[in-house]
Amino acid sequence: MLPEIRTHLRTVALSGLAAAVLAGAGLGLMSAAENGSFLAPLNATSHWLFGAEDAARPGLRAGPTTVGLATHVAASLFWAAVMALALWRWRMTRPLPLMAAGLATAALAGLIDYGILPRALSPGWHLVLPPAAVAAGFACLGLGAGAWMAREAPAEQSPPL
Repeated sequence: MLPEIRTHLRTVALSGLAAAVLAGAGLGLMSAAENGSFLAPLNATSHWLFGAEDAARPGLRAGPTTVGLATHVAASLFWAAVMALALWRWRMTRPLPLMAAGLATAALAGLIDYGILPRALSPGWHLVLPPAAVAAGFACLGLGAGAWMAREAPAEQSPPL
């Protein structure tokens, strides 16, 4: 595999993991404040397999928590890959545009997940959080992906004198 491709794949993977961690932490903290359960949003993400009522129960639960975590990470990796493809096309390397691209990708994810796809394929956060917290969760996802992409972007070189 070409070194450049390997580098891009590594950046996408780490960006997706950063997005998953930041979104998971943000959603968990909002959920803990809202309903006392940090893990409720992760459990809710498993609703596609366990059903809405069972998945929305709080606390550490082997099936829903594991499936919810795996689904959350897989979705975060997918959206990081979407963002990376767009960035590759436009050759963005500056931190602020990269953060904006992360937020734009998260807005697209929210639009598709809650506006186009059937609810059964949504992240399920709406089962345990109010709409503003769901939107904030998507923002955390975008900021996590954008921050990692900005961290990995090549440093800008000074113009020659």
